[in-house]
Amino acid sequence: MLWRVGRVHRRLLQCTASFLAEHPPQDLALSFTARSLRHSAPFQWPATAVARPSRVRVDQSAAKEEGSRPLSQKGKKKGGVGKSPQASKGDERKEPRLPPPELLAMLDTLFSRRTTTEEALERLRTIDGSDILLKQLVHPDSARHLAELLAATPLPRRAHRLLLLAHRMGCRLKQSTFECVAHQLAKERRWRLIPSLVFLGQRLLGGTTRRLLNWRTRAVIEVSHFALLEDTLNVFEKAGIRPDRRTFHLLVSGHIRNRDIGRAKAALHTMEQAGYEISVDTHALIVTAYRSLGPDNVVITRAFDILLDVGGRTATMVLNSLVQVCIDAHDPNGALQALSHFDYLQSSKALESMKRHALASFNQGVETHISSQSTHNPPMQPDAATFTILINYMAKHRDLPAALDVFRRMAMICGTPDASPVAALIRAHYAKGDPDGALHIVRSICRVLARDTLLQKLAADWESLRAMPLKSIPIAPTSEVMNALLEGVLRSRGLSGVDPVFKLMGACHLQPDDRTLSIIASHLGQVEHAPTPDIIRLLRSLYSRQIRPIPEHLHSILQSDLQRMKGLTRGSGWNNLSALVSRKRRAADLSRARLDKPPDSASFDPTAAVKVSRVNNLRGLIRPVLQSLSMRHVKNDRATYALRLYRDAALKNDMDSAKAVFHHMLARGMHPNEYHFASLMHGYANIGAMSAARAMMEDARRRGVPPNVVMFTIIIVGYARSGKPAFALRTFRDMVKQGIKPDIAAVDAVVSAYFAVGAYGEARRLLLELWPSVKPFPEELKDASLRELAMAFRSPANGLANPTAKARREKAARPKSALPDLTRRELMELRRNVRRVIHTWRSVVRRPNTSGVQV
Repeated sequence: MLWRVGRVHRRLLQCTASFLAEHPPQDLALSFTARSLRHSAPFQWPATAVARPSRVRVDQSAAKEEGSRPLSQKGKKKGGVGKSPQASKGDERKEPRLPPPELLAMLDTLFSRRTTTEEALERLRTIDGSDILLKQLVHPDSARHLAELLAATPLPRRAHRLLLLAHRMGCRLKQSTFECVAHQLAKERRWRLIPSLVFLGQRLLGGTTRRLLNWRTRAVIEVSHFALLEDTLNVFEKAGIRPDRRTFHLLVSGHIRNRDIGRAKAALHTMEQAGYEISVDTHALIVTAYRSLGPDNVVITRAFDILLDVGGRTATMVLNSLVQVCIDAHDPNGALQALSHFDYLQSSKALESMKRHALASFNQGVETHISSQSTHNPPMQPDAATFTILINYMAKHRDLPAALDVFRRMAMICGTPDASPVAALIRAHYAKGDPDGALHIVRSICRVLARDTLLQKLAADWESLRAMPLKSIPIAPTSEVMNALLEGVLRSRGLSGVDPVFKLMGACHLQPDDRTLSIIASHLGQVEHAPTPDIIRLLRSLYSRQIRPIPEHLHSILQSDLQRMKGLTRGSGWNNLSALVSRKRRAADLSRARLDKPPDSASFDPTAAVKVSRVNNLRGLIRPVLQSLSMRHVKNDRATYALRLYRDAALKNDMDSAKAVFHHMLARGMHPNEYHFASLMHGYANIGAMSAARAMMEDARRRGVPPNVVMFTIIIVGYARSGKPAFALRTFRDMVKQGIKPDIAAVDAVVSAYFAVGAYGEARRLLLELWPSVKPFPEELKDASLRELAMAFRSPANGLANPTAKARREKAARPKSALPDLTRRELMELRRNVRRVIHTWRSVVRRPNTSGVQV
């Protein structure tokens, strides 16, 4: 009898342990959810999402539907991000949380490096307390739930090993298990792990499903592996599965994202042959994916035609895309036309500010991309993406009060904000010169113990910041928010502020991504004037399985090298301009270079056949970057074409090559912006064809690209090089009449035109006259010489910019690899800061917090 009582007691203990394994206590860490800007529907955060998230089982039907929806419609359903039908029946299922630390430690012991599955099985039998884990591994539902939890940890690859281990232990896994894990990986934006998960399920179960293959298609698009995207239909055929409409929508959107209009049209043709007609949802998908190609009037007109047919959230997404395209094209009139279809926005400060910009654009005679469309459609409610676009627009124009007004309206209409508008508001604070306001937002959402210690290093007035009450923003920090913080910190503090930002990311269980690396590389090239080899070495040292080369990294490399080439071939300063006025120098400068690669060459992508210099082994350093992009079939984007046009037209004066590249870009369906027209104008100005340069600026105006101060400065410099100061001054006056505010470069160019022909007195008088139009004139310089005035005018702060003899010697002794404005001492300091950035990055990436306990 006593033996039976003891057996029953032991059985109760085992049941209790099994119940606790499936229903652990609630005092666990936060569960972070990242959301992309493309997701347009508002996301309502539950009241307990920040303080105490509860347990969830991601429903299988949610995973099935989410993986097969088009990119423009991902992540949002009527009730939240990826919310399952079961979750809508009851609120007991919330966001998934992290597994207990003891279980994670046990799995880390099992899945140590270079451990096979058989060794993990043997080790599992010897670990104390492994009975609970063994029971979960042999039960299909428990194994699925545990794999979902592992997918939400900083080391989600353990979910793959767990499923393989469960299969070896005899657990009868289902296809729905892999669908649910893929759904969780997508919510965590772990796209690189989804193709291997689909392959694992196919290998273990002997087949796959259409939903898993659609998840794979979505994943290869997100990681920009377009070579695998091109093979998608063959993968479906080998699996014996017929692709559905969502599969073809993914193909179309992916090819458009890769700027591959030919394959996008082929996918549409194949979809029609498969029996799926092109519907209004297909047109809506094309509109939302067309941003990378520029504003197309045919696509925009078609978008307004389908608004009545699509309706609801899809119509809101289409309007958001139209607003963003018009803002990218500097077309506030078109953006206002699209925003007029939204309700709750007509009296906002943001629209009032945009109307002022639209009036200035109208005075310049710029044609809008959106004509007056019919407004009989019922007003639509804006979503979080609409407000994010407006906040980013206000941040670009440094209008913080309007950005705060938009944020308040969003809180009233959409409820609790998500990460995207919060990141935009951080950018608005930094753009206005209010770093402590941005840090206050970060302090309110980062609930970690190390928060104040790290933010204190970035604050301008820490005591005032600490005394400010925390805002009620119930969201978790994301990489998007941290990247916005990093952009502002780099602008205000330089590389010295990167270390606290990275440590804060590590404390919040976040990892740097390719966007983080792009921000640092761009800052090194454009602000720090780092040598091109140093930028490449930084990128290569921080690449990993999760972070691979993207076109933005290539832009930073090519732009830095082209700026170096410009300094070596063109020179700078008024004395150099005076030498160019001579006929002999102009004749020698008009020599043309041959085109390296014709536009239709197979090696034209992904660099538009722009080759870096041979100095310092640049071509050997950049080769792995180019091989990665070429292997994934990444096509040229508009920025790469702009760099090619700048090299051919502005640096080599090869207008035949530049025009061929320009027409090649148009043939690929891309629309030019101000950078493409400015490069062509630069080339015409260099060879003295000023009428052609002016005609190019008028052509840009007709195409909806408003002339800016850079384009007028190119015309002014062209007249200065031709020895025509009167024409340069007339162009400057025309620019001011059109409402374009001059900058330092424009005033410097028009003054240099008189200096180049020897009219030094007129140059000094003109500089004194135009100085107040750019910045206040210091009275102590009233009697200064022309040279002193010019140096003070170019300096960031008013005053005499007279370098010391030691600084001049260091600049003369600079290495050839450095840019002209970088001394040896500055180069050594820059490289020390770069090494510190690399060290901090690696410390965050190599030691992720996997225990689920806050730092």
